[in-house]
Amino acid sequence: MRVLVIEHHPLMARALKQGLEEEGFAVTLALTREEGDCHARDPHFDAVILDPGHGQEDPPSLLRRWRRQGFHTPVLVLAARSSLPDDTAGPEGRADAYLTKPFPVEELFSWLLALARRRD
Repeated sequence: MRVLVIEHHPLMARALKQGLEEEGFAVTLALTREEGDCHARDPHFDAVILDPGHGQEDPPSLLRRWRRQGFHTPVLVLAARSSLPDDTAGPEGRADAYLTKPFPVEELFSWLLALARRRD
């Protein structure tokens, strides 16, 4: 399973990459929203993990833009409890799943596998 991780904290990014790779995921890491945006154009990713804490564009705006551009890969947002979405974002601005920090890594693996099954 190919996963794009967009995470601006280098330590968290490396930890996510290592943990996912140890579970057999193929991981592409983007440390900036711009880099992630470029990688997101690749249709071969099975899922995207997005940390909303970086970049000027908030996740609902970014996701609406991606969806308008034909990007339909499932997106899992790693959210602080205070940044969980409200109902004003609309369906095109919502992620496919949200995982609040801190989280057990096993829950992340489960969500990714569930998103991949949903996509098939």
